[in-house]
Amino acid sequence: MFQQLFGNMARSRHAVAAAVVSAAMLATTNVAQGTGFFIDQQSVSGLGRADAGDAAAAQDASTVFYTPAGMTELWRDADPLRDTVLQSGLQIIMPHSHLTNAGSTAITPGTGGAAVGYTGRDATDPARIAPVPNGYLVRRLFDGAVYLGLGLTAPFGLGGQYHGNWFGRYDNLKATLMSANIGPVIAAPINPYLSVGGGIDIQYQRSALVTAIPNPLTLGGPSPTTDGKFDVRGDAWAVGYNLGVLVKPMPNLRVGVHYRSAIDHTIQGTAITSGLTGPLSLFNNSAGASAVTKLPDIITSGLVYEVDPQFALFGGFQWYGWHRWGTVQIHFDNGMPDSVRTGQFRDTYAAAVGAEYHWGNQLTLRTGFKFDRTPTTDQFRDTSFADANRYWLTAGATYKASEAISIDFAVAHVLEDGTQVNVTRTFFDGTPLASIINVRANVHSSVTTVSAAINYRF
Repeated sequence: MFQQLFGNMARSRHAVAAAVVSAAMLATTNVAQGTGFFIDQQSVSGLGRADAGDAAAAQDASTVFYTPAGMTELWRDADPLRDTVLQSGLQIIMPHSHLTNAGSTAITPGTGGAAVGYTGRDATDPARIAPVPNGYLVRRLFDGAVYLGLGLTAPFGLGGQYHGNWFGRYDNLKATLMSANIGPVIAAPINPYLSVGGGIDIQYQRSALVTAIPNPLTLGGPSPTTDGKFDVRGDAWAVGYNLGVLVKPMPNLRVGVHYRSAIDHTIQGTAITSGLTGPLSLFNNSAGASAVTKLPDIITSGLVYEVDPQFALFGGFQWYGWHRWGTVQIHFDNGMPDSVRTGQFRDTYAAAVGAEYHWGNQLTLRTGFKFDRTPTTDQFRDTSFADANRYWLTAGATYKASEAISIDFAVAHVLEDGTQVNVTRTFFDGTPLASIINVRANVHSSVTTVSAAINYRF
C-alpha cells in the first residue's frame, strides 16, 4: 500500500542507505595520520624522524612493515648470539579539530522549497583520542641466510563522533573504521650489497557510520528533535602482498624501496533506519548491503647516509595510489537497484627528511620534518574525511638499557591547512518529500602523537 501511494519512495530509502553504507566504508575522520587515511605511525623510531628513511633505516623490528629486506641488517651492530628481536609499541594519537557552520542550508517541503538555514551547533574535537598498537617479531635462521618476521599493525582508520544536534549531522554523526593487519614476511641477503624481502598482508576491516535523516515535513526546516537515524555497520577480510629491496652501494649508505599492494575489501553490512515518525515510520527498516572498497597501493623509498659514526641523515618519499578510491558501487540483498557514491581521491605523495645523533653508547636523538599532500579534492570533500595538506614536526630518542633491551620514545605535532567542506546530500529522491541538504563547513585541525616502544633481543 505504501509503495502504491508514494511510488519511488521505497527506492529513495535505499538511495539513502547507499550513501550511508558507502560513507561507512570511508568511516574515518580527520585524525587519520598518514597520507589519506593511511596510518603511518607504525614505528616509534621512525616517527621520531618523521618517517624519513623508513625503507632503508633497518634499525629495529619495525622494518618488517616498511621494508622486510631490512631484517638482514638488524644484526650489524648487535650480539650475534641473540637470534630473535621482539618489539611492542603504542602510539597515542590526540587530534584537535573545529568545524564551523559556513552557511549550511536545507530545501524540504517544510521550507516551502526555499533554501533556509537549519538549526545545528558547531563541532569541536569530534575525533577520539586513539591508541594505535603495533608489534613485530624477527627471527634469524641458518646464521643469517634467511630471516623470518611477523608484524601486527593497524594501517588504516580511526574515528570520531559528533553531537546529535551539530549542523553536519545529515552527512555524518558517528564514523569509525578499524583495521588490523597480520603480516608474515621473509628476507634473505643476495650478496653483501643487496637484500630482498616480502610477505603477505592478511587484513581485517570493520566500519560503522551513523547519520541523521531529515524529516521533510518539519515546518521551517529539519531539526534534531524530528530527525531519523541511519546506522550502518560492516566488516571484511582481504589479502594483499608487499615486496622490497635494500641496497648498500657504500658501507655508510643504504637505499631501500618497498611496494605494498592495493587491497580490495568486500564489505558486508547491515543498514538500519530508525526514529522516523508518522507516515515516515514506514521507512524504519533494515537491509543487508555490500560494497567493494579499494585501498591504495603504496611505494616507499628511503635512504640513510651515515656522515660519521655519531651522525646520520635520512630522506624518504612515498607515493599513494589513492585514485582507486573513486566510485563505490553499493549492492543490496533485497534486489533493489545498485547505488553509488563518488569519492574521487587523487594519487598523492609524502616527502620527509630527518637526522639522528648518537650521544654516547646508550642514547640516540632524532628529529624530522614531513609534508603530506592530501588526496581529497574540494568537490568531493565531506565531514567524514575533511582532510587537508599536513606538516609534521617530530622528535624522538632511543635509550639502550643493555644489549638485550632498548626503549624508543617519540612525539609528533602535525599542522593542517585550513580547508572547507561543501557537500550536498539528497533524501527521498523522486517523491513529493524530496529534500536537499547542503553542508558547508570551515575546518581547522591539528594532531599530536606521543609514542613509545620496547625492543627485546634474545
